[in-house]
Amino acid sequence: VVHFRRVVNMAAPMLRSQLASLLGINFPSLCGGQGGFLVKRGVHVTAVCSRRPRTGRVKISRLGDKMVDYEKAQPPHMIQVRKGWTAYNTTNLKDEQGAAVVAVEDMFIRKFIHGTFPACLLSECIIKRRYNTINIACLMNKSLLPEKYYFLIGYSEKLLGYLLQQIIKLEIQFLDSNAVYKWV
Repeated sequence: VVHFRRVVNMAAPMLRSQLASLLGINFPSLCGGQGGFLVKRGVHVTAVCSRRPRTGRVKISRLGDKMVDYEKAQPPHMIQVRKGWTAYNTTNLKDEQGAAVVAVEDMFIRKFIHGTFPACLLSECIIKRRYNTINIACLMNKSLLPEKYYFLIGYSEKLLGYLLQQIIKLEIQFLDSNAVYKWV
């Protein structure tokens, strides 16, 4: 844009009109008093200000009293090095179909488990798909009676199995307190 403006401004009036007719623009409406452009376009490029991104990281508290579990304590660039994915399936391989359906089903499973076990989850649900079986693993605290947990586990397996038309297995581990990896 800058180079084009220089060429038009420095060219003779005859060359300007030929250039305008060649490009198919109405020259008097675009040009100012001495033939300079009134309409300016450009691409703005800025340098990276910070080489250390802050997204996906836990903000450190002033008093150091914030609990962080193992998954949240790991930085984003350490996924699959020290931290695994929360969904394991093979639909993202080449020539596999149904990736969108599996992603929506995983989101539905997470919301269903979060709503069925209110204030009990200590970590995110890990969803593993093998053949026609979906294994859901999560950590929970012991805030409810064991009978209620047994009922909710059976209820979740049956209802999710009926809705998704697959075999569902819940693998739940119970902890006495929160799963604290470190304090920040």
